[in-house]
Amino acid sequence: SQRRDYRTVRTRAELDAMASELRAAGAYALDTETTSLFPLQAELVGMSFSCSEGRAWYVPFNHDPPVVPGGKRELLDALAPLLQGPALTRVGQNHKYDALVLRGNGLRLPPVEFDTMIASFTIAGANRRHNLDDLALAYFGLQKIPTSELIGKGAKQITMDQVPIAKVAEYACEDAEVTWRLYEVLRKELAETGNERLFYE
Repeated sequence: SQRRDYRTVRTRAELDAMASELRAAGAYALDTETTSLFPLQAELVGMSFSCSEGRAWYVPFNHDPPVVPGGKRELLDALAPLLQGPALTRVGQNHKYDALVLRGNGLRLPPVEFDTMIASFTIAGANRRHNLDDLALAYFGLQKIPTSELIGKGAKQITMDQVPIAKVAEYACEDAEVTWRLYEVLRKELAETGNERLFYE
């Protein structure tokens, strides 16, 4: 398997370095890690970003000491130019969820430019499942880290904020990186199958 350069952002300097790399790429995939499947009840635990194969960052909102002195609020403010930047192409998987979580935290995102789940549905319709784990398997033969490996199952289940940051980081980075790789593949596939117009409309 390919080498993975997954990084956990722990300082303001690392945050700025990540942001400038994403801005230079002009496009990036993002993903949120939260405590619930229900966006309006979900606590934001962290966010991951990727703009190239094999490389991703995880920004924890529960790091001790916090990434920026003001904690969660200030961290969101620091990420806002990146998340709201008009010149950037944002890619997500089921992005509506992430947008609702961020809105619940006072940050309104512009509409996402590319949602890999919707792209997959546009191309394959009911012929396959469109969640990230299934798409990673279908396109890359990649068995993603299952969520249950982090939070467990059933009565013993914990929430993402209780999982060690290093473990969440690997999982979150993989999500963002796979979303980025799917974007590159699905973008071409939409063009080849003549589905671009349908998708973008």
